[in-house]
Amino acid sequence: MKKFNKANFYKNLELIKVDYLNDLHVNLLYDFLKKRKFNISHKNIPTYEDHLEFVKNNPYRKWFLISHEFKIKGSIYILYDNGIGIDIAPSNYYLVDKILSLVFLENNPLRAMPSIRTNNFHINISPDNHELNSFITKAGGILKQQTFEFGES
Repeated sequence: MKKFNKANFYKNLELIKVDYLNDLHVNLLYDFLKKRKFNISHKNIPTYEDHLEFVKNNPYRKWFLISHEFKIKGSIYILYDNGIGIDIAPSNYYLVDKILSLVFLENNPLRAMPSIRTNNFHINISPDNHELNSFITKAGGILKQQTFEFGES
């Protein structure tokens, strides 16, 4: 992985730990959820109450709001299987490389466990989100597998 001068490369980019007790954090996350064009884990937008319950019971290893130039641009989380989920508007995809580099700089993947997780971070995106796919590839992501789901989606 490349070495970066954090002070210059990440100027005005910050990862802020999600705090479920902070109403602003919860509201921002809900607004991002409602604006998503591509969804992997749900078909319908949950109610605000269900969203609040989800945030309170945070199933993620780490969860951050993405701040760029002092504005919240989206969120990113790390799962216990070293998966990464990113939620930002297409107008902010140009930040993907820097956001992922900052995540990789400040966080280490959990060690590999056979049949559980690999040594590396990975990211799942909708196969229909061609624009994000392009930015992930430019950031160094390599397509390793495709996922197929059975049943109603």
